[in-house]
Order: sequence, then C-alpha cells, then structure tokens
Amino acid sequence: MSDISSILIVHTRRIRDCSHIKRYLEKAGIMSVVAPAKRRTDCSSGNCYSDFGCYIKVKNIKKENVREEVWRPLNDKFNFTATSVFHRK
Repeated sequence: MSDISSILIVHTRRIRDCSHIKRYLEKAGIMSVVAPAKRRTDCSSGNCYSDFGCYIKVKNIKKENVREEVWRPLNDKFNFTATSVFHRK
C-alpha cells in the first residue's frame, strides 16, 4: 500500500484531552498520531460554548475508507461537534 495519510481535526464537548481518542484508536488497531488542537468557540445558537479539539493523523487507510473505518466509529463514541478531514499522498 502506498504511503497515504489523512488528517482529521475534530472538536467535541465530551472529552478534555486527546488521550481518550488515542487509546480508542489503538484498541481498534489503527496507528495514529494524535495531538491537541485549538479550542473552538461557537456562539451561533445564542449560547456560547467551547469545544476541545484534536488533530488525528492516520496512515495507510485509503481516503475512501477513512469515513467508515476512522471517523464514524470515533464520532459514535465521542459525538463530534465539528470535523474537518484532509487527505495527502
């Protein structure tokens, strides 16, 4: 498999550090690098709140499989409020 990498930037109110996401990915057998991202503040609903964010880099998962193999299980567990996904070759 070629050296493909995907970067997910996720935000959630359910965690306060990225170690929970890292452990979840390790248990699922997904090699990753996980680091804190800048907090996101949302005031669009009239009630401001702040979400904790994490950068997640996964390698050697085809970009068409990232949603099902990485994002969906993580989102089911951590209920993300915002997500961005980038793919690199």
